[in-house]
This record gives sequence, structure tokens and C-alpha cells, in this order.
Amino acid sequence: MKKHSWVSLLLAVCLLMTFPSLAESVYTPGTYSAAAFGMGGDVTVTMTFDANTITAVSVDAPDETPGFGNKATDALPQMILDAQTADVDAISTATVTSDAILQAAAACIAQARNDGEAATEGETPNEADVIVIGAGAAGLAAAKAARESGASVLVLEANGRVGGSAMVSAGNLNYIGAEWLETLERNDDEVRGYLDYTAADFPAEYAADLETVQADVRAYLEDTSRAGAYDSVAHIMLDHYLKGYGKDLDGNEVWMDYDYIRIGVERNEDIYLELAQEGMEVKQGNRPHFVTPLRGGTELIEVQYKIATDAGAQIITKTRAVDLVTDETGKVTGVIAIDPNGETVTFTANKGVIIATGSFAANLEMVVQYQNMATGISLNTTSSNPATNVGDGILMAEKLGAELRDMQFVGFIWRGYLDKANSAESSAIGGAKQLAVNQQGERYTEDSAASLLAATTSQTDAISNCVGDKAMYDALNAYSEDFAEDLEARGILFIGDTLEEAAQKAGIDSDALAQTVTTFNQAVDSGSDEAFGRTKFNGKVAQAPFVIVKLQAINHLTYGGLVTDLDTHVLKPDGTSIPGLYAAGDVVAGFEGAVHQTGECLTIVMHYGQVAGENAATTP
Repeated sequence: MKKHSWVSLLLAVCLLMTFPSLAESVYTPGTYSAAAFGMGGDVTVTMTFDANTITAVSVDAPDETPGFGNKATDALPQMILDAQTADVDAISTATVTSDAILQAAAACIAQARNDGEAATEGETPNEADVIVIGAGAAGLAAAKAARESGASVLVLEANGRVGGSAMVSAGNLNYIGAEWLETLERNDDEVRGYLDYTAADFPAEYAADLETVQADVRAYLEDTSRAGAYDSVAHIMLDHYLKGYGKDLDGNEVWMDYDYIRIGVERNEDIYLELAQEGMEVKQGNRPHFVTPLRGGTELIEVQYKIATDAGAQIITKTRAVDLVTDETGKVTGVIAIDPNGETVTFTANKGVIIATGSFAANLEMVVQYQNMATGISLNTTSSNPATNVGDGILMAEKLGAELRDMQFVGFIWRGYLDKANSAESSAIGGAKQLAVNQQGERYTEDSAASLLAATTSQTDAISNCVGDKAMYDALNAYSEDFAEDLEARGILFIGDTLEEAAQKAGIDSDALAQTVTTFNQAVDSGSDEAFGRTKFNGKVAQAPFVIVKLQAINHLTYGGLVTDLDTHVLKPDGTSIPGLYAAGDVVAGFEGAVHQTGECLTIVMHYGQVAGENAATTP
């Protein structure tokens, strides 16, 4: 049975619980509640006990993602009740919400058993050689490396679980081992395109990579007997630049640190093999550059957590760092944090502090303040990141004079309006629609194209209204039984016997929408879309019921942040470092560009997490 290793020792106690005999009084009868942090906010579990049994379990999780989180909230209460324990399997497609429910359930059981609520034996320590802020992919790598370098380590995590945004990612990691590449199909068509590039297509530092890749590709194409795909570090570097290069709305280019990226990518085999040796399994794929853990980011974090805690790192959850402590010389010597009881606690770092707090994508005010990628992003948009990804590390370091860079570069992803439909559901909605309009009832782009997401980011509140008729309604329910009715209950699908009725329910000008649909239907009839050049249609909007579903482009990742050197020291604008302060992961600028680098990203953050841990541990 799956174990949830990052849940507190409290849960471990509960896992040992066996069914009592009727003669024993195991619980103090009553109703108990406890909360743990889920994907979007607190998940509260309420449980009722008699002297010997759990008699009722309920979950309140208003901020969890519909379509994913509700699978856990619907299933786990009965599973806990049936098993009479919190030792039940997580719901595989909702592991973050599941872990929050199980942690809170364990706390309820402990209250009823009078086990107390302490997560660790004895007093929580408030001093260590190295303090790591954040227990995501970079933070766990830093904790492991600092321990292996001989330092005592405390990790402060604002969530009730470890993992950060890596936990809810695919968990992709660079790996270009020869044996792995041999299992993949040849990629002649993909790599042949590199022969068309010239040195003028890349910055000067990529010239050697281009030369290497072109020579490799020529040899690969000539050797038709060679099995497997072609890949190399040089190949990854070229792709990283081609994908990541971008500009903001004012034409400012994103800055990418070639050396920072290359050193991280070169560690791909070391990082992957260590995780594999500790039990991480990967899916068989057919894409060079990266591998994907069988259970995605959940499996990656579980293995990282095991490595870090086996090394002796101590992780303290539900403890949010809010400020850095410095001595009279300006060296960072500690962290001020808020503990689970809301009390301020100071943690002393004898050697160094590592910031690994992730992006600021969930800080809507901060995103609106800095982003310069789209005109429709507002305080009414949401984020796909954990709610604790609010830029704490950036704000703390900025107070000490840290340089910030590329803060305007933000990436977006499709979700239901106000996050009321997950990414898979949003894709299904987009595929079922006949056209898309903004809040003014007007088409604004070629609405069958992949570019719809980018175009939507510059519409009011980044909202796209997917419009259709009976064909769309039937397609939604073909995707999943009663899916249309479910979306209506969530408050993002609006239906009417007339187009005007649906428009009024959705808050769209019905006259404007009617004119838009009339023009669209004419384009379908003629096969010519003069306004936007669309050539493929899902039919006219003509047969009741008429349907409108609201999608939204929400904040997915932020690519700017602190500036560090290759040793992960946090730098000031003059190039000097802040003594005792290190940073790694999504809190750092310069390694993604303007687009998320799947695969490369996690390998780079784990490498620099290790560098930060080693350097902080060996600070004099």
C-alpha cells in the first residue's frame, strides 16, 4: 500500500492503528476537525468518533481544482470510514488534494486518541548549519547536498506537504543516456531541420553547439543502420534557445544565461541515475531530451524526499518564512517564520540560508505589477501553482538589495474560468466549441488554432467564451458522462433555448453575440473566413440548445526572479553577493527564457539546488 512519506510522524502513528476489541475505549467520543494545505488552500476534514470507531468523515475543500481535487474529496471520506484508518491509497489523479485530506484525517484521529498534535518528537529545533526555505525540487536537492557535505539542515516549507510546483508537474527530467536513446525511434525528420540553421540564428556562445549538432546530424542521417534517436547536450542547448527566446510587449528580450543552463544540463545523467537507483521508474517514451516518472512529479518528489530525509535533513511543514536575519556585517544568519499556530519563530543558520521558494505565479498582485506579456491579465485571473507560490523568497532577498531580472516574463495555461475546470477538461471544451468570443461577444482570433490561448491573454480578464449549439453540448457529454451538466453546476457553462438566453446568462451582450454568430455561420457556409482565415469548422451554430462555456488563461509560471552566479550566491546589481545567502529553482531568473523548458527545467533546478547545498554547508 502506498505510503505518504511527507505526512507527519503523526500520520505514521495512525498507520499503525489496528482494529480494537469492543472492550477497549480507543477514542474520546466527539467531533474533531483539522486542516492541511492542498492545491489551492486549506482542506478541512471533520470526523466523528464514538468510543471505538470512526462514525463519520467529511471534507471541505472549496479551493481544490474541480475535475481533479473533487475526485479525492468524493472518494476518500468513505474509504477512510470503511478502513477505519487514514492508511488508504491516494487518488492517483489527485495526489495533492489526497495527501492534504489524509494528513488532516490523521490529525483528527490523533486528537480523538489524545495523541497530541506534535509533528516531531520533542521541541522543534530552531538552529542548524543550513536553513533551506522551500521543500520543492530545488529545496530537497539542496537539503540532501548540504547534509552530505556535513552540515545540519532544517527545511522550512509553507505548505502542509513537500513538493511545491514540481509535485503537480509531469516531473520531466533530462536524460540522454545512450541505452535510453537506443529504445527510441529514429528522429531523422526532426534533426534534419538543424542543417538549415546558420550561426546568425543564435547568439555567439551557441556557435560551437550548432557546429557540433550539424556534424552529428550529418553522420546520423548517413548511418541508416544506427538504431535509436539522436540527442546530445548541444542539441538540447539549441532547442532551449529556440524555444525560450522571446520578447515582452515593449520588445525587451529575455535574458538566458548560457553557462548556467549548460552546466545544469550536463548533469542530466548523474541526476537521473541517482533518482533511478533510489527507485524512480520512468515511462517508455519516444521523445529525446527527457524522461517522465511513472507517477509524474509525485514520484519524483517522493524519491527526493526519501533521499533528503535518509541523509538526515529535517523538514518542518506549515511554516512560512517571511524575513531574513542579518548580522552587523550584512551576512544572512537566519530566518523569521510563522509557525502553524501563527506565532513568529526565528531560526538561526550557522552557515547559510538557501532560498528555494519557487515562482510568484500565485501572487496575483505581483504578477499584475510585473508582467508585460499580455494586456488582459488582472486580479480576476488565477494560477495553476500552489497558493504558497507568492514570491516570498524574492521579496525577502529584495529587502537586502538583491537584483531582480526578467520579472515581466510570465507563462499562461488553459483552465476553466476561475480554475473551475482542469487542463484536460479545458482542452475538451476547446475542441467541442464552434467559435470563441471575448466578453464583448466578438471573435478576436482564428479560434480553431493553437494560438487561441496566447490571443486570449490580451482579452478582458483573459477570458474566452466557447460558443456552440447542440453539437457542442453532445460533444461535451461524449467526452464524459453528464460533463455539460457538471460544468453548468460549477458555474462556467451557460445554456439556453436561444442564443440570446445563453448570452444573458453568461453576461455577454446578446445583440453583439448574435451578430457575431450570424457572420460566423456565413463563413461556415462559404468555407471562407475573411476576418481571421479559419479553414476548418465544427459546423454552424444553429440548433438548440445553445451553449457558452467560459475558459480562462491563468498564470502558470513566472520566469524572472533573483540573479545568482554559478555558485548560487544571490547577487546585487553591482555584482557583489549577499553573504550567507544562496538561491536555486524557480525563484532564480535566467534559465528558462520566455517559455517553460519542460525536462531541462527540473534538471537545472536540482543541479543548482545541490550546488547551493554544498556551498552553504562549506561556508566558513
